[in-house]
Amino acid sequence: MAYTDRDVKVAFRQLFNAAGFSSSDASDAADEIVDTLDTISVTTTGSITAGTTVAAGTTVTGATGVTATTGGVTATAGGVTATAGGVTATAGDITAAADNVVATLGDITATAGAVAAGTTVTGGTGVVATTGGVTATDGGVTATAGGLTVTAGDSSFGAKVAIGDNSTLTKADELEVVGGDVFVNNVGTLGAECLIEGDFSGHANWDVTGDWDDSANPAAYTWASNTTSTLTQTAAKQVTGAGLIPNHWYKMTYVIAVTTAPDGDSATTLTTGVAAAAQAIDVTAGAKTLYFKSAAAPANFVISTVVSDGTEGTFTIDDIVLKPVLGGYVDCGSVQNNSVFPRRKVWKGINNTPISIDVAGIGILDLDSSTAEIVVGGLTGGTVGQVLHILVSDGTNNVTLEDMEGDDQDIETRQSADLVFTGVSGGTTLIFDGTTWVELGNAVLEA
Repeated sequence: MAYTDRDVKVAFRQLFNAAGFSSSDASDAADEIVDTLDTISVTTTGSITAGTTVAAGTTVTGATGVTATTGGVTATAGGVTATAGGVTATAGDITAAADNVVATLGDITATAGAVAAGTTVTGGTGVVATTGGVTATDGGVTATAGGLTVTAGDSSFGAKVAIGDNSTLTKADELEVVGGDVFVNNVGTLGAECLIEGDFSGHANWDVTGDWDDSANPAAYTWASNTTSTLTQTAAKQVTGAGLIPNHWYKMTYVIAVTTAPDGDSATTLTTGVAAAAQAIDVTAGAKTLYFKSAAAPANFVISTVVSDGTEGTFTIDDIVLKPVLGGYVDCGSVQNNSVFPRRKVWKGINNTPISIDVAGIGILDLDSSTAEIVVGGLTGGTVGQVLHILVSDGTNNVTLEDMEGDDQDIETRQSADLVFTGVSGGTTLIFDGTTWVELGNAVLEA
């Protein structure tokens, strides 16, 4: 049976009259009670009417959601929509498992906990989250702890991005770096293989400890005890016989097959003996790719598996390919200080094996022999009339431009003999006539 406000007021007046109140006082008291009750409307299956004030800390278990213009709300089921005033959570998380948390006006602020990854916020001045992932279509995103990680898709920034203390990337696509360096690496251009027997067709160049075994093809890990186990190729057994290039980027690919997934606390890494920082090796089944920067003084190539609280785990690793990243250029094809700067490509020495370097669209080829000798047998990618300035920026080791070696696009030196920069810096200029790179002149910069 439903009761109207008038029914309730009449009942309260009768109670107050019976208690000795005057007719006027009884009427006022009844009106005040009914007015107060009108501001509270909680239902377990519907919503709280817009404009209704809900006391902070009220728990709502309704399935269809809660609409509140002011006040604090805790919803254990359903979505929370704040059309004005915002939603503030001082403890715990705001999580949208099925529906989104939507704020059409005001901020969503979590001082403890997180806005669940995937939550879409379509309005307000920004989102502040201490942990978790946030998608904001309007407003900024600030992560005060844990950082901001994008595992898939693009990040679009409308104003600027700070990279470190002194670097900014502005909306106008201008990168300013103060007190640091910019490194450009194109992983599409790789050097020669660095490891021997990466396919484990032989075993003379690998060493194992613990639960790793290289006696068959491929190398296999089989858990037997909670210990540290290693698969190693020493620097002396690598292709160069002296390890990797210091502080250089590498691409590593490998294939994992799993019989029984490792349990317990298990971690397989490429150690800091070769990498600048330990790199996680993914031991789930499939073909894998890893990019890493080498250590300042690279030594042995070591894959280490550390297990505690384990009871099982069997997997193999095969077809390890490790190559240095050699490509990369800075495109300065815009006018700056009334000059046009051509594209520049840097090539670091790996060993003395003759190579042909792709110079498509390149104006300056910087040959850096600080780590190893460089032998250029020819070039590729040249177009008729292209001018190429070759700069030997570091002549620690010899740099040789071979004369007419029969490559795709040969180099024809002025002296009709190999041009060798022996422990010195210098340079030369070539022009491509459609068949051959013809030398125009060369110079030694320092002895």
